Amino acid sequence: MESKALSKFARNPYRKVNQVLSLIRGKRVSEAIHILSFV
Repeated sequence: MESKALSKFARNPYRKVNQVLSLIRGKRVSEAIHILSFV
């Protein structure tokens, strides 16, 4: 199953968000949450 997150009025620069997404893309949910806890 694939999911898509949409955010309106986000204040983060697109490049920064894209870097974070590239870190977690293709990872398991538990791994992604672990990575995101350091960001």
